[in-house]
Amino acid sequence: MFSKDLTEGGSGKTEFRIRDINRSTFLQMLNFLYMGEFDGSPPAILESNNPDMAKESTWEGLYLAVHRYRIDDLRKQALDKILGHLDKSDAVALLFWLAYLFEELRGPVIKHIAQVCHVEIAKKETHNIYKDHLEGSELLVELFDAHRNLCGNCCA
Repeated sequence: MFSKDLTEGGSGKTEFRIRDINRSTFLQMLNFLYMGEFDGSPPAILESNNPDMAKESTWEGLYLAVHRYRIDDLRKQALDKILGHLDKSDAVALLFWLAYLFEELRGPVIKHIAQVCHVEIAKKETHNIYKDHLEGSELLVELFDAHRNLCGNCCA
């Protein structure tokens, strides 16, 4: 990467900037690659509900980074942690922020929402927040279908 034949190594550069991962997440990922173990624990708080967390390592950020760099062992750990920390206050935001992009997240998050958050997705406020989302209407249809499959007409 730092040879003179590549852009990153030209003109005696000694630094390479990775702009799509914060420092904390990168260090955790690097530690896993070199040591074969995950060192540390990103906070349980989801980045989607607290934009200030983008500077810190989060399970979502780690999932995105290791997915991008195809570090499957760590991706699976991050996926398990995201789904394990999922609660009512995070689920809908996580779906519209990240989970809709990845089927391995999308399905479990939709199922979770259908089981415990169906009142939240039925609110007009939720529809207004996500109405301009790229896949908003499709996701809401999936959510209502999943809820209908789980409990029939219990909330109709």
